[in-house]
Amino acid sequence: MSRLFFALALVAGCDPTDPPSPLTCAEELPDVRAEDLFFVDLAGDPVWLALGDEEGGNGDPVAVRQQWAETRGVEDAAWCSDLVPVLVLTRDEVEKAQLGEAWWVQPVGSFGAAGWVDSTPTPTDEASADAIRLVTGLGSDPNAGTGWTVIAIDSGIYTDHPGVPVVDQSACVVTNGATCAQTAKTSCSDMSPACAVCDTNPVECMHGMATAGLIAGRAAGTNATNKIAVSAAPGAKLLPVRSLTRSKSLTPGSSGAVVAKALEAALGVVQGGGKVAAVYLGSTGDTFYTGSCDGSESALSRWVNRLASNGVPVVAPSGNDGWKDRMPAPGCLSGVLSVGSAGLKTNDYAGVVESSNVSGELDLVAPGVQVGVMSRVDPTGKGNGDWETYAQADGTSFAAALAAGAIAAQRAADPSTATDIPNLVKVLSNGSCADAKDATSGGSYAGLCF
Repeated sequence: MSRLFFALALVAGCDPTDPPSPLTCAEELPDVRAEDLFFVDLAGDPVWLALGDEEGGNGDPVAVRQQWAETRGVEDAAWCSDLVPVLVLTRDEVEKAQLGEAWWVQPVGSFGAAGWVDSTPTPTDEASADAIRLVTGLGSDPNAGTGWTVIAIDSGIYTDHPGVPVVDQSACVVTNGATCAQTAKTSCSDMSPACAVCDTNPVECMHGMATAGLIAGRAAGTNATNKIAVSAAPGAKLLPVRSLTRSKSLTPGSSGAVVAKALEAALGVVQGGGKVAAVYLGSTGDTFYTGSCDGSESALSRWVNRLASNGVPVVAPSGNDGWKDRMPAPGCLSGVLSVGSAGLKTNDYAGVVESSNVSGELDLVAPGVQVGVMSRVDPTGKGNGDWETYAQADGTSFAAALAAGAIAAQRAADPSTATDIPNLVKVLSNGSCADAKDATSGGSYAGLCF
């Protein structure tokens, strides 16, 4: 099945080279309270996928959109793009359309996962995994990262996957900003306080498990259906902090206050003596900045800078909205190692992908297309337990996860490595790979080449 990106391309009457903010789309439903609006991408929706290809099917995207809305029983929607299935729905329409298993449904104005795992996965072949290993230099050393921990702020993990990283400890951040401690074998449901381990409902942890496996998965390799995963630092430990939570049938999202609280929790681990190589933050906001957002996002910046002063860099995705002159928090913070997504060709990077946000704050790119990840997805969509152990994933989340794992591998190899952003870019790109060029903006960006 072809992949679908949710780069925002245009709203009727807008220049396609100047895509709107998601909030612009929300303004098309002016009589609805903002808290009752949800930003939706249908890339993994089986109904949408059945209607056509990534161009909308049969050259008529408007007809396909109408057919999808009729099939799902949706009457009130603001479509954000003529090119990709991105829209805003009211809470009632989300429930009516039964989108609980679609991967991208999040409240407007929230932070959400910056990438997704395909709910109808195509097997990732050995060549794809080999290309990532060959270009990045990662995934071949089973001891890479030994002695270090990466804190992963995402949607949590589940413990029954054969490649689950060694869990240092677990922490969680619930939606009101409070924190709680959990053990590695604690289970939770989406109606209980959010915790880092999600054994009772693996679908909730799809994104978090995919990024965790790329950072420090232990069993990179194949299963019976030849799905492949690459682990950057299989010798490292992972400390999951769950900031992306679900509300009933809605897919993970969180507020900026929750993300800030998660960073505060990470700082507490570091100041408590944890040997932390890096903090990975797998979500992005939906307000976009053309330059540094340190002043506008001061709450996040505060904790990022305090972590940096303790020698721990924060790694975050640039987001997948197709902007070529701006990006959202936290990637727009000057103290964050911001990572975009690039495709691969033989022995090198092919270029920045169209959906990846870029700006002057982008520091690095890494593989983010058809990446083999550890997951548990239901390929039939029937919830009948026919689970896959590995799947494909697209997005800057997964590129950033590889970079976070690479930092652990680097610090294990050379504990004296300076952790300021310019030096990390220099060390992680090491000059042996050509820069990846963005075809739209014309900018060139260093590629992860460990």
